[in-house]
Amino acid sequence: MIKLITILMWLALHPVHVTIFGIEYSESKKAFDATLRIYYDDFLLDYENLKGDLPAFDFAGGKSDASRLLKDYLSARIALESETARLDFSIESINLNREENELTLTLLFRCSSPGKYFKVKNSVLTSLYNDQANLVILKIRDFEEGVKLTPGNEEHLFRTGAGE
Repeated sequence: MIKLITILMWLALHPVHVTIFGIEYSESKKAFDATLRIYYDDFLLDYENLKGDLPAFDFAGGKSDASRLLKDYLSARIALESETARLDFSIESINLNREENELTLTLLFRCSSPGKYFKVKNSVLTSLYNDQANLVILKIRDFEEGVKLTPGNEEHLFRTGAGE
């Protein structure tokens, strides 16, 4: 009984290293709407690991400095490619829920047509945790697929058939 309680307590206290990156193509916008969810404390560690220092992020104020820093970080950690072109993105919204320790970013990737092949790279937190799981869900028209990216597999090529 004590072993069972010990195991259950260890599982309850063991941190979860996961992000969720949902991407959906919008015909009306000719763009991909994307949402990235990450634990805020993990984001801060990864940012400092990547950049060497940790600025004071101000998500309550004008957000322009925070948005610029976040875009620089994300440009190094995520990439979306339609066929062979890497898509540029803008940050549409930033939401920090301190009670839940969750940072949610809404991104917009411009793309006139998604094509038959679509590559997603997500290396968020992979340099910190060897058990990191970056869940990616891609939806283009009738195509929807989810994958788990890990430190050993940071990108996935989706065969969407969207350009056919």
